[in-house]
Amino acid sequence: MASEHTIDSQIKKAKTCRKSVVLAGVTVFIAFLSIYLSVLFLVKGFNVSISPLDAQQEASISIHKGLGIVRNQTAYVLFGEAELQIEAKTFKSTSIQVNAQTPSNLLIELLPKPAVLRFTTDVESVQFDWLVDGDWKTRGNALEIELAPGSHEIIAKHEWYENTILNFDAVKASDDEVQLHPTKRVGTVTIASVPKGLPSA
Repeated sequence: MASEHTIDSQIKKAKTCRKSVVLAGVTVFIAFLSIYLSVLFLVKGFNVSISPLDAQQEASISIHKGLGIVRNQTAYVLFGEAELQIEAKTFKSTSIQVNAQTPSNLLIELLPKPAVLRFTTDVESVQFDWLVDGDWKTRGNALEIELAPGSHEIIAKHEWYENTILNFDAVKASDDEVQLHPTKRVGTVTIASVPKGLPSA
């Protein structure tokens, strides 16, 4: 009888131990599930689309302020608040503030970097009036300017020289120096001379 009682006790003990293990497992699972759901609600993903296409191909996205990671142009932000920085080699960098109310799909348009240009003439001693696309910019022997990519008309003007006109295609993010070659005006100067003492006609 004592032997049977011992066996029963061991069986009960084993069942109790198994229940404890199962209960502990369930508790751990619930804890992990709670943590996962908490993190899931604390982290918000922002899918960033960039235009134009050549900007998208060279763009990089980083989280400038806030906590999170970036994977394949999607920013996962803790607490849903951060500042996203978008950079591209030949485009102007930009940043955007995001929070829990910001839409998950973002479309960012990057503007091309301007061309940095210096226009000079081979007549260094003369001060020219410089016009760009019809607008006066400065007076001097050189013009330093940033121009948006595209076609532009550059004019160097001086009363002793013919207008020097250059149609120039500015390339984004370029840095160039261009020299113009003004031509002196050709004309006839008439001088009316009256002998001293005689009335003029």
